[in-house]
Amino acid sequence: MEDLNDKFLLRVMTYNIHGCIGADRVVNPDKIAAIIVDLDVDIIALQEVDAGHPTREYRNQAQMIAGVLGVEHIYFPVEQEGLRRFGLAVLSRFPIVGFDQIRLPNVYPLLNPRKRGALRTLLETPAGRVYLINTHLSLFRLERRLQLTALMSGGDFTAVPANEPLVFCGDLNSGPSSDSYKQVSRLLTDVQTATHSGSVEATFHAKSPFFRIDHIFISSHFTPLKTEVRKTADTAAASDHLPLVVDLALKKSSD
Repeated sequence: MEDLNDKFLLRVMTYNIHGCIGADRVVNPDKIAAIIVDLDVDIIALQEVDAGHPTREYRNQAQMIAGVLGVEHIYFPVEQEGLRRFGLAVLSRFPIVGFDQIRLPNVYPLLNPRKRGALRTLLETPAGRVYLINTHLSLFRLERRLQLTALMSGGDFTAVPANEPLVFCGDLNSGPSSDSYKQVSRLLTDVQTATHSGSVEATFHAKSPFFRIDHIFISSHFTPLKTEVRKTADTAAASDHLPLVVDLALKKSSD
């Protein structure tokens, strides 16, 4: 068994919260916040995060959930129409010391698909700096490939130094047999296939999960210890996706 004495342990989640719209079609950010509180995670990547919607009391869901957790957050409104915003968020117990909002290409504008993006954050952990990229890719295969290409440069992820720890996660809208998944897994490790802590589990649809389209990938700086797809009555009712969580060990910085 690996010696973890010189490692820093952290817990990371990716979760498509579907605008906090539950199975009953009621918008309830408190349910999502309660699930995250119960999972006791350090870093949270959220997709489909709403803000400024007139029928939802104009609430900024990222801000509200971060307030419940007592953590920092960054919100990237990938789509904006009037006061209404919709996009990605990263919440963290650790200081967020930098971030970039990346808009990804769209090749089917006449179909009026959802706009896509990625939120790259730099976190200052007790073990040193960690980059996290949170994204939500297209439903269309060609767009997904172009969007991933836009995030990659010279065999590495744009603006993330090769010697820095990286977590890449989100809703890729593609499973392990897809070109998109293979494109990422050539550079990074899928935590679900690397931990050997149980069966590989699907995340969508929440009530009867069959598709594994939500992923967490890591650089070699991390050791994945345990993964969990939380399947309860609460998670089945809170969103159309299930949350994916991983426990990671990161070698402490010598600085």
